[in-house]
Amino acid sequence: MLDYLDELSDFTGELCFIAQRNGPNLQYVIFRHFGEVDGAIPKAGLERPLAHAASGKVLLSFLREDEIVGIVNRNNQFDREFRISPNSLLPELDAVRSTGIASSSPQFTPGLIGYATWLGASSQETPCAIGVAVSTVRDGAKRERVISALNDLHDRNTSDFGAYSVHAM
Repeated sequence: MLDYLDELSDFTGELCFIAQRNGPNLQYVIFRHFGEVDGAIPKAGLERPLAHAASGKVLLSFLREDEIVGIVNRNNQFDREFRISPNSLLPELDAVRSTGIASSSPQFTPGLIGYATWLGASSQETPCAIGVAVSTVRDGAKRERVISALNDLHDRNTSDFGAYSVHAM
């Protein structure tokens, strides 16, 4: 997994990360950056509501609809500023299942847009997400490169780990 993270960071020149689910939250496990940094690099262990972050959306896409709604409702109890409607999130998660890629809004983390895909979702591993945080200033120029790199990782993960199991439906 760390090889994928190093490769992604080297290729994109952006802040890259691996995250996993921790209850109703997303927890960043590790960060890598081989290029410029806009601001401080976050510390491993940082938690965010699952429904807000790109990597959280990837992890939510593995769950049944009733679990997703419960997590979103719990996230909304603790984060009243950025409430999310489960009805608006569910179609977004369908798109994540279809494309393998999720994105976040710069509204949640001002100045950054996150992009993520799944990593290590075999039945023997904890599902993780791998992603890239891109400055909104550079997003237009970097978006295609980042999405291309994540698509490549997604495709290799599908062959390396087998197709991941989506429990929704």
